[in-house]
This record gives sequence, structure tokens and C-alpha cells, in this order.
Amino acid sequence: MNLLKVGFVSASLSLVVLSACGGGGSKGPAKVKPTPSASPSATPEASPEATPEPTPEPEVKKPEPPTPVTPEGLAARAKECFDMVSSKNFDGYMSCYTADAVETTADDDEPARTGNAAITETRKRLFGAVPDAAHTLPLLLVSGNDAVHVIFATGTHSQAMQTPMGELPATGKKIGFAFAYVATAVDGIKFSGGRQYIDPGTVMGQLGISKAPHRAAAEAPAMADIVISAGNEAEAKNLAAFNAGQDAFFKKDWKTLGALYDKSSVFSDAPMPADIVGDKKILAHFKELHKAFPDVNGEVGKTWAAGDYVVAELTFRGTNKGAWKAAGVKKATGKAIEIHALEIFKFKDGKVTNHWIFDNGMAMATQLGLVPPMAPPAAPSK
Repeated sequence: MNLLKVGFVSASLSLVVLSACGGGGSKGPAKVKPTPSASPSATPEASPEATPEPTPEPEVKKPEPPTPVTPEGLAARAKECFDMVSSKNFDGYMSCYTADAVETTADDDEPARTGNAAITETRKRLFGAVPDAAHTLPLLLVSGNDAVHVIFATGTHSQAMQTPMGELPATGKKIGFAFAYVATAVDGIKFSGGRQYIDPGTVMGQLGISKAPHRAAAEAPAMADIVISAGNEAEAKNLAAFNAGQDAFFKKDWKTLGALYDKSSVFSDAPMPADIVGDKKILAHFKELHKAFPDVNGEVGKTWAAGDYVVAELTFRGTNKGAWKAAGVKKATGKAIEIHALEIFKFKDGKVTNHWIFDNGMAMATQLGLVPPMAPPAAPSK
């Protein structure tokens, strides 16, 4: 964003005063001839001021229009900024964001990170606890001003880590997990902020802090697709199929929803210990979810279509009225949840071949009362 520079022109006005001088002799005061600038009717007793000159209007420089964001430029910049983190080029990384950028983490109690310095500091913190941290970018989807990242982080927890509960000593354990990040670009190459979808419970489980079911630390996948939206008919059809599937899910139209998935489709929910493979097993999972939350409802936020992929940011709400084995809920808690998630669907010939969900499973467990909130313990009562 360019700063508006305004120049002011100042003018000083002099006041001309006519005065009489005292002379010698008895003939009385000498007459003073009016100066050329004085009015012909001016007298020694009248000392009028000169008419002020008008003050010029301040010259205002028009701000330059922002540089348009091109999909190709955004894809290249997103990859460049990602590589800066991996190489620990934090000075360069700070230039990826605007000075007033805001970054949030879905369903996290910690305040938003405001400013490029604060955002960069969170990246440094990870390397402080996991010096050998490495990142890969299995998937980067670009549509409009948004870059949707699927990031895989690996490393060894060999140094103390700062957490909301205090300092966590090094565990020596390895981590390997995926999360999603949406960055929005402005003025060509700057990001105005980001929305992160990550499950802290997975990390805590891999570090041995939590005994709840979680994914084991995995090896990083290879770099894969960088896909830029073409805005074509094929993408529009995929987006329409996604919308039909969401409608069928909330209406419990199992026939329509089941027909959307390929027979060998893979469903991956980041907080779940393992993937679900096959359309029938995926459909059974959705049915179990409806039994656990009979009033489940939600809303679809922003959606993108890029190549074979559809991305959506969604909000799910519901009240737990039954067991839910997939999440370790053995009996109804009667508690309500509200969870924000990012979902990615990959289509082939009109069918979903892969369905990924990135959400905060720890937040859901906390809302259900299965784990205490992540906060320092209260002081003992007197």
C-alpha cells in the first residue's frame, strides 16, 4: 500500500505600515511623500495594510493504484514465501505480508497475530523447539486473490517449546502432520493475512502429551500439484457437484451423497487416526455423524474451484446426542459444538476420489467436555 504524500506550500504576508519621521527647524513636520505602493489618498495618519495575496491550494499527490494480483504471480509468490520459511529466511519472509496483516487459527483461543512481525515470530518459534523442522507443500491451489496451501511439517522436538500451558521440555519425539493455510493477496505480492486450519491434538499426541486417538507421525509426501484456477466449465461442474453433495449431507439424502463418491475414494479428516477408504465406508461414517449429532447443520463460506479440486471453508454446528466412535465419544455428552473447517475435494469424471478435512479436533473435544480447556490451571481456593 502506498502512503499518500501531501505537500503544503506556505506563504508569509508582510504588513506595510506608513509612518512619519520627525525633522529639524521651525517649519513643522516635513511632509512625507507616499510610497509608490500607497494609495493616492493616503495620509500620514492612515496606515492601511496591503491586501494579502491568496494562499495557494495544497498540492495533493494522487495515490498510485494497487498492483493487480495475477494468478500466476500469486502462485509464484506463495511458493517463494513458503520456501523462505523452509530456509529460515525470516527477514525476507516478513516482506511477504503487509504491516497490518492479520493471521488467525480456526477455533483457537489464542489472539490473532497482527502485523508481519508477529506472524513471522510464530514461524521462528517452531524452529526454536524443532530445529530440524522441514516443510513440504503437497498442494497449492490458487483462485482469484487466494492461495490455499496444504502443508506437511516434520521434525524432532529437541528443544523446549512454549505453549499456553507453559514451557514444554524437549521430548525427543518426532512429529509429522498436515495442516491447511489460506493466504489472501493484495497489491500484487503482499498478503493481507491468513487463516490456518490445524489440529493441536495431533501434535500433542505425537509428542506423547495426549493419550487421545491421533495420527502417528508420518514421513513428508513429495511436492505435488500447483494448480491455478482456469474458470472453465469443468471447474463449474465440480463446484456444482460439491454444492449438491453438501445439500445431500445436511438433508440425509444418502443415495445422492453416496453416488458422489468413487468406489475407491479416500476420506482424510486430519484429527482422525486413519483414513477411510471406499464409498460405502465413507457413507457409513457420515451416517454415524448424524446419529451422534441429529441436529447437525452448518453453512458454507468461501468456495474455490481450481482444476480438479474444490475448496470450501465451512462451519458445522450440532448437539451431541449419541456415541461417536470415530472421535472417541462413548456416550452422549449433551453439549453443543461449533467447528470451522477447510475441506478439499478432488474430482475425476464427476466423482470424488479424495476428500480432505482440516479442522481443530482439540477444540471439538474441548467443546464436548472430553478434555479441559488449554489454559493455565486456576489458583487454589483459600
